[in-house]
Amino acid sequence: MGVDITGLNPKNEKGEQFSSNWWDWRPIWAFTVLLCGDILDEELEMTVEDTDGETKTIKYYGWEAGHSNNGYIIPEGKAEEIGKRIIEVLKPKEDVAEEVADGIKGGLAEEIAQKIKELLNPKDYTLDMEFLREWAEFCLNCGGFEVY
Repeated sequence: MGVDITGLNPKNEKGEQFSSNWWDWRPIWAFTVLLCGDILDEELEMTVEDTDGETKTIKYYGWEAGHSNNGYIIPEGKAEEIGKRIIEVLKPKEDVAEEVADGIKGGLAEEIAQKIKELLNPKDYTLDMEFLREWAEFCLNCGGFEVY
């Protein structure tokens, strides 16, 4: 069982779909929420049609989107900002002094990864930085996304 995330208005192939099993997805989403809490803390709304054909408005917080297959939507601007932030913290430092100042472990990305290890059982979950980079590229190119 896994999670599939569909781009709402993909700019290219990278933004069409992002798929993962739950074991890889949970640390990626935890990383996203820790880094982008201010973006995902806002209440969002979406209109859905139920089985009787009636429409209703669902309210949810952005951070809830990655915890279930409910089809919650993260709009384009928020998705792009998530992608930008993740790419930024994954960038290697260009200046050696800046790298030393951030600490031997590599800065904010490593700090967040360590926090995730504390939150999730490391025997069950790992955080692959390359897969995280793919997630960021998807966010930059998806035009908003829906989790299902």
